[in-house]
Amino acid sequence: MSTYPEQCIVAIERRTLPGESTEMAMQEVTDACAAVKATHPQLDASVTLTTAQLPSDVATDSPVVKTLRAALEQEGVAVRIEGLSAWTDAALLNEAGIPTVCFGPGDIALAHAAEEFVPVAEIDVARKVLTRVVREWCGTGNRR
Repeated sequence: MSTYPEQCIVAIERRTLPGESTEMAMQEVTDACAAVKATHPQLDASVTLTTAQLPSDVATDSPVVKTLRAALEQEGVAVRIEGLSAWTDAALLNEAGIPTVCFGPGDIALAHAAEEFVPVAEIDVARKVLTRVVREWCGTGNRR
């Protein structure tokens, strides 16, 4: 004989994309529950927001992106501008009007993994790139 629990609690992490709002994401989940209920009327579901963070978006022609791109090129590093699906303080800073990007050494796929590591050579390259960014940003050029 089988038994079934009285209720099931499902937690969903639905990240928003630039141009989406928390309300839009919540409506998407609510609509999905309504669609299921339409074919399974016994469904009694509620959707509750526990936490939210707006997406982070910085224009590729913004000064911080241009400065980082130039520093990467000067150090001979391939430039890849791409999105990142992660919870970072960058979104909070961007929301506050401080254009912010994520940059650093290592493979993001290894971040917070059981075997997390960064090759020392990549740390040195990141140091050189960030030194160029700071010097340019602070108006000191490439003086040593």
